[in-house]
Amino acid sequence: MQLLDIKRMTHSILENQNIESSFIEYKKSANFKDKILKTACAFANNYMNNEIGLLFVGIEEVDDKETGEKAIPKRPIEGIKESKVEGIENELKSLLSNIHPKINYNIITDKIDDEYYIVVAVESGSNGPFQTSERAEKDKDIRLKAGRYIRIGRDSRLQNPTEEFELLKKFANFSFSSNLNDTATIDDLSYEYIKMRTNSTKKPINKGFRGAYFCF
Repeated sequence: MQLLDIKRMTHSILENQNIESSFIEYKKSANFKDKILKTACAFANNYMNNEIGLLFVGIEEVDDKETGEKAIPKRPIEGIKESKVEGIENELKSLLSNIHPKINYNIITDKIDDEYYIVVAVESGSNGPFQTSERAEKDKDIRLKAGRYIRIGRDSRLQNPTEEFELLKKFANFSFSSNLNDTATIDDLSYEYIKMRTNSTKKPINKGFRGAYFCF
């Protein structure tokens, strides 16, 4: 996505006061390092297959008591002082270096309500899955448990075993089909892939199996 398109999208989201979602996250400041880091990691893993993940910094989330909506951007925004924008951008870049492999992102600065805000726009990549580092877990200013994070609804969290398999499958470009492949043979099966799958379900493998149905 082009930077100008991202900028237009982020401005529209704030104008419309869109609630937090699987691709939108608001943070009042850059001090919430653990939450920013895990959300950026989750956006990169793109479990929900969104086009982009947008993490706003300088935007406070509030609940609307009249409508019952939760996590909407407070307007006018609190924003970021112009003198602090560059420093925060550099802090964010340093923070995001704790995600491996390196994620594909842009940092965009814009204004609304005469105040500056920053957006970390994370685009999905093909070199995942992505995970946060042990260095970030040991850092006293971050202290985020190392691992692969995913985004479900408004929640950025560590994957469970089933989600881990789905994430590995996603980045391996593997897809299941309900149709029987009549041309498949035993030689088409990957023992290493089956081993990985059965390890996730804690079921043993019989190396001598024969006569199974295969779906590709």
